[in-house]
Amino acid sequence: MNTKKMTRKTFTCAALCGCAAAIAGCATNETARAKEDLGAYCGLHCGSCPMYTGGKCTGCKGPTETLSDHCKKCEMRPCAQAKGVKSFAECKGFPCAKTEAFHNSGKPMGKAAAANCKVIQESGYEKWLAAQSAK
Repeated sequence: MNTKKMTRKTFTCAALCGCAAAIAGCATNETARAKEDLGAYCGLHCGSCPMYTGGKCTGCKGPTETLSDHCKKCEMRPCAQAKGVKSFAECKGFPCAKTEAFHNSGKPMGKAAAANCKVIQESGYEKWLAAQSAK
């Protein structure tokens, strides 16, 4: 049994990686974040969002209580979670009224998400996510 005193860094890592990783010794928060799925359900990349990078949100696949107010209000997130998809682009019902409303809202975020969903459908989620993470 590991009897080392838990540091703040290790505690934070435990929250991000899980207890086993903390006991084993997680390298850094950045290492933990790199292992996270930062692709938002809607087609955006949470790792590029100022709310995420500013520490005000854990990404839309994080716990509800740690999301930004915008992500908490998202009507599409619970649907994607219930269907077990990583992205709307993987859903058999895509596009639906909710995703079309967001993607066609005229807002830059909606346009970017729509373009990303098209790429996800063409090349696959994992390949798209790797390209986003490399930026």
